[in-house]
Amino acid sequence: MYDESIAALRKAMLYDGANKDGRIPYVLGKAYFRSGPSFADSAIIYLEKAKKLGYSAPDLNEFLGLAYASVKDYRNSVAAFTQALQPDQEPSDLLLLAIAKSYLGLEENDTARAYLYQCIEKTKDVELRAQARIFLAKLFVSEGKNQEAMEQYLAIVAENDQNAEAHYQLGELYANAGDSIKARSEWRKTLKIDPNHGPARTRLSI
Repeated sequence: MYDESIAALRKAMLYDGANKDGRIPYVLGKAYFRSGPSFADSAIIYLEKAKKLGYSAPDLNEFLGLAYASVKDYRNSVAAFTQALQPDQEPSDLLLLAIAKSYLGLEENDTARAYLYQCIEKTKDVELRAQARIFLAKLFVSEGKNQEAMEQYLAIVAENDQNAEAHYQLGELYANAGDSIKARSEWRKTLKIDPNHGPARTRLSI
């Protein structure tokens, strides 16, 4: 789908004057980004080119931040996302989660936690809120705060009992606390929701 668009846009850039029009590399950069993670490098090249040409679009820096995050360049990702934040506009819940993930990649946990809480409070999307809670819970686990992590997973299943990952991670926390009965119960729930969940199947076979 995007291959034809990319080919046409690259051909357009060969015409005189096209290299001065930031709209073309902007659209080309977005097309590369939407083509998949393996094209993130190309997306960065053309989105940066659009910026250098002075082109401005509301989502340019957001796409640039996502592209940098795809190649694990979290420092530039955060820089782009910061430019995407508009002082006179509320950031989208997707942008808040993306920023949090980049700060996690930089191991700047306190800042990441703040953005995760903002996303959880702001979003009306149950799945997106679950994603933010999972990142937050894993952050708590890394800090040895298992009770706080458990509260996040319990909040997920309270809102959507069909979240396999939340049940699996609850099982892990119960197992770490020495409660094998509750742990196995959570892993069975995981497999009931997702029969192909390998880690849960491995746990139940022990």
